[in-house]
Amino acid sequence: MRLLKLLLLLVFTFTFVYAANVETVLNRHMEARGGKEAFGKINSFKIKGTITTPEIKAKFELVYKYPNKIKNTIRDEAGASVYIIDGDNSYFKNAHTKDLLAKQMPEEMQANFIERSDFIEGSLINSKTKGIKTTFLKKAIVDNRTAYLIQMNYYYGKEAIACIDATTYEHYKTYIDIDSTHIDMFYSDYKEKSGIMVPFRRISKVNGKMIEDVKVDKLEINPKVDDHIFQDLN
Repeated sequence: MRLLKLLLLLVFTFTFVYAANVETVLNRHMEARGGKEAFGKINSFKIKGTITTPEIKAKFELVYKYPNKIKNTIRDEAGASVYIIDGDNSYFKNAHTKDLLAKQMPEEMQANFIERSDFIEGSLINSKTKGIKTTFLKKAIVDNRTAYLIQMNYYYGKEAIACIDATTYEHYKTYIDIDSTHIDMFYSDYKEKSGIMVPFRRISKVNGKMIEDVKVDKLEINPKVDDHIFQDLN
């Protein structure tokens, strides 16, 4: 009986330390980004920038009003592609399709759009409220940087690994392995805006090949946003 109690104590202690590692890393990441108080003051933001892929180069304007209103307008040679989430409603218009009709976002597309639009917080800030379970994996060298590796399990089934610099607590990379496909997302060019450090560049690669380069040219924190824009697909 004494041995059993000792084993149970060791299991409990290990579980507590393991969980504490996750909370400690995420809390220090939040502090490095600006702190809980600064993030709590954000009601909306607006971003203008450029998106470069192997096929296109486009300008985009992203408007985000907390908690659940998002509009992203991407303009290229084909015209304007518009993606909107307004509470429980989500729809889009793609300028590269023939009909140009508004369509309902499929569930996976909606989840991906919300995640990719979350430029200010990212997946690690307030992860619990976003339905993301975080688990501390290990400390390792990733891309010549000593990092804490945090596994992120999303509510809709996606799994990813976040790399947080062990010295600066900067989130500089997320990667995903699906069968023979390796996806990297790099976050860089952090700049301070309204007391918060924001990555002004995000590069995505699949099996080492660049598929998207997003650069922020202008960022506004807490601009006035009229709700009617989230019903306008123009």
